Amino acid sequence: MKLNQIQLFVETADSGSIANAARRLGKSRSAVSSAIATLEVELGVELFERGANQSRLTEIGEQVLDDCRRVLQAANSLKLKCEHHASGAEVALRVARDDAIPEVVWREMLGALRRQFPGTSISLVLASPPELPALVEEGFVDAAFGLITEEQERSGLCIDVLNPIRTLMVVAPSHPLAGLKRVLQQDLTDHTQVTLSYVDAFSVKSLLPIGGQHIGLSSFELMRDAVLDGLGWAVLPSPLIQSQLRQGELLTLKHKFSLQWRDYGVYLSENAHHGKVLAWLKKAIEAYLEPFE
Repeated sequence: MKLNQIQLFVETADSGSIANAARRLGKSRSAVSSAIATLEVELGVELFERGANQSRLTEIGEQVLDDCRRVLQAANSLKLKCEHHASGAEVALRVARDDAIPEVVWREMLGALRRQFPGTSISLVLASPPELPALVEEGFVDAAFGLITEEQERSGLCIDVLNPIRTLMVVAPSHPLAGLKRVLQQDLTDHTQVTLSYVDAFSVKSLLPIGGQHIGLSSFELMRDAVLDGLGWAVLPSPLIQSQLRQGELLTLKHKFSLQWRDYGVYLSENAHHGKVLAWLKKAIEAYLEPFE
């Protein structure tokens, strides 16, 4: 039994006659008829009741038609997967990320990636920046995108810096710090800081609170929303808050360290092989971040 015999059987069933199938496929009528006859001999059944101008499926022909479609689909899927792998694209890619880049941007990149590499399965998980290195180190993901901190730079992983981005110290317009012409370090200490919380091997921790009261949340987006609600001040990545800054919903504090540069990059396992899909994703992120330099 050959795939081309099954294909000709399905095409004949769909088109209603051997003549129609032959015309659609650009083959001679005798070639199609011979292939189907050979398939019938191999299966030991008649698949069609042949008439002068049409070929009607027999009872067993109707029963096996869907099975034949599945065989063709499976064969096509197998061929595409092998071609996909041979092209240098990953069959599957597991990615972790923080939310320094807005959700809508990730959705757009994911859609474009699927159109470019339809044969690659993608898993995308959200984590806070301090959790990213361990996800790669322990083999849970193949790559992790996010803001790099000094502590993470000592993790022993391969870190590919894509672009520097600005982080800004911000508050809501209604917050007491918003009205100060000059914000001192003591002013920051006197007010609640909204910072990142994350889970390490032993406990829940908050990332670098400078003192005083703090609220720890698991993502930049939650931090931004807490600041919008007037719960405190925070240091947030500029791509995530552009809209709120333009609309005056957030204000930058007048502090000497209000603007700082942080590297945005990707953590990779030093010994892992990565292909075209990851390379495409890195380039897409670099292109998005370039205006924020």
